[in-house]
Amino acid sequence: MDKAEVVKYKNNLLTNLRLRGEYDAAAGIKKKVLMVEGKTDFTFIEPIKSDDTRCLSVADFMKARNAFSTSKTGKQEKYNSKEVIITILKHIAYYPEYYDFPKGAEKWPLYGLVDNDFDNGNALTRVTKLFYTDTHDLETLIISTDSELFSKLEQCTISADEVKAALYIATQLAAYRQAIIRNGVLNPSNIMNPDGTIDYMIFTEDNYINNAILLDYINKKEEKPLPAKKLKKAHKDIINDLKKLLDKDGRWKKSFDSFEITDDSDFWMDINGHDVLSAICYKNRDAMESFDNESGYKYNRDFELALIGVYNYECFKKTMLYKKLESAGLLKQFV
Repeated sequence: MDKAEVVKYKNNLLTNLRLRGEYDAAAGIKKKVLMVEGKTDFTFIEPIKSDDTRCLSVADFMKARNAFSTSKTGKQEKYNSKEVIITILKHIAYYPEYYDFPKGAEKWPLYGLVDNDFDNGNALTRVTKLFYTDTHDLETLIISTDSELFSKLEQCTISADEVKAALYIATQLAAYRQAIIRNGVLNPSNIMNPDGTIDYMIFTEDNYINNAILLDYINKKEEKPLPAKKLKKAHKDIINDLKKLLDKDGRWKKSFDSFEITDDSDFWMDINGHDVLSAICYKNRDAMESFDNESGYKYNRDFELALIGVYNYECFKKTMLYKKLESAGLLKQFV
């Protein structure tokens, strides 16, 4: 990454801490600070963080430098929240002086929490203050640990069969997304609409995703769509890539009736929480109408925040993430 990018992230963070009176150039940070990706993570951590810990979202400190500016510079530059957190902690841990962090920055009680996604590898093992979710993301972590989660919602009634169907559909989409990435000719991000929703009704029928229709749907969103011949080849390549999961026509082999989640699988690491919630809205019209994203976030945070509101935090104690956050002194004691 360009040094200017790293310095920009660092300066935004330090400016935010200075403005809040929680940073002193000589003494360092007075409170523990846990950086999180966004509003969902902030809402999840806020009720259980220790009194001497402040939860700070990337959006909060990325706009800090302009907070008291009289001139408007236009739209804020795009950034990836996870990348910002990893970049700051990585460069503090590896070579803080090169990036002009104040002396002793590597000893600050500054931590980060990010979604695991598919990239929790060995490259960042030295970044000891960076924590990952046990599962793909925070949404799958709360879904997988609290078995009664959806039944506690007051906004709508979601049946166990609908949750099962959503997980079944999300399993398929996760496999297709990874195969598309490996295939390298289409952009899997085109599966989502600009607001983060997914039009499952276009390429899903009877809980089965139609591979050919899905690829055609993605292709039509490409800046330069593939010609028919190349699209057909991509379809065949993905069927071959997923030959253990798909039949020769590209249909998912495992039936919905036989679908189950086993403890020894990577199920919760593979599926995406946003895919699951969108699939539930696809299967349940009441859920779709109850969580129609009136708040205007890119993803449907209304659904996520409602789940956090009914989540049993005792279930969180089962996770490795809880143990790591607790060990770092970032959580209060809760029953």
